[in-house]
Order: sequence, then structure tokens, then C-alpha cells
Amino acid sequence: MNRPPLVPGVAGPRSFVGVWAGDLAWCARPQGDRRPLTITPQRFEGYENRCDIAHIDETPHGYVATLNCTAEGQVATERVHMAAAGDVMNLTYIDRDMTTVKLLRCPGSPRAPDPANPLEKMLKPDKDQDQAAARQSP
Repeated sequence: MNRPPLVPGVAGPRSFVGVWAGDLAWCARPQGDRRPLTITPQRFEGYENRCDIAHIDETPHGYVATLNCTAEGQVATERVHMAAAGDVMNLTYIDRDMTTVKLLRCPGSPRAPDPANPLEKMLKPDKDQDQAAARQSP
């Protein structure tokens, strides 16, 4: 799927990539609709829905993503606004009467790399590089 490149702005995907839940207890004990959302730069996945991020635009207060979703056997397109500050995100479903939910980043949630910090890659070595180095060691 060809997508225009995401303009990282100040926070970029690092602000919204991760595992998010309405209640931190859902992170450790997901059950039914009480389970976290997983958001990557390409995917948005939650309870009974799997979405590809078809397009994403930076706004002054976050990002608007157009999602192509499959939920409960139905295919739909919808838009969400993601506004994250640290470990809290307000997720607004634009096409659902602007319904907004507050989400918390799950402990240990992955984050997108921070392009503004060139030392980050050195601080957290890439697993593939570690494995390659281990194979080359006597």
C-alpha cells in the first residue's frame, strides 16, 4: 500500500505508536471489549477490529488518520484524531459524532524511534544487529 510519508513534526509517530487502554488493568488482563488498542504507523487494532492506516495528516494538536477497517465481518472507512501528550492520548472518532476517549499508554508499550535523538539507536541496539554480531563472534 502506498502512503504519503508521515511528516514527523515535533513528536511524530512516537507520540501515538504503542499499546493504549482506557484502564491500565486492561493492559495486564485484556478481556472482551476491555482490551488495549495497538497502534503502529501502519495499523490500528482493537477489540474486534483490524484497520490499515490509509492516510495520516499532522494537525496543530495531533494527527488525523483515515482508517480502512474490518470489524465483525464488515468493511468500513473512518477517521480518528490522535492527540497524545506523554502517556495519555485523547482519541476522537471523527465519524462517530466526535466521540472522544481518554487512553493511557500500557506499561512497557513499544514506541516508535525518535528521529530527533540520533543517540537513541545506540542506547537501544537493534535486535537484528545484536544477533548478527553474536553470529560473527567466535
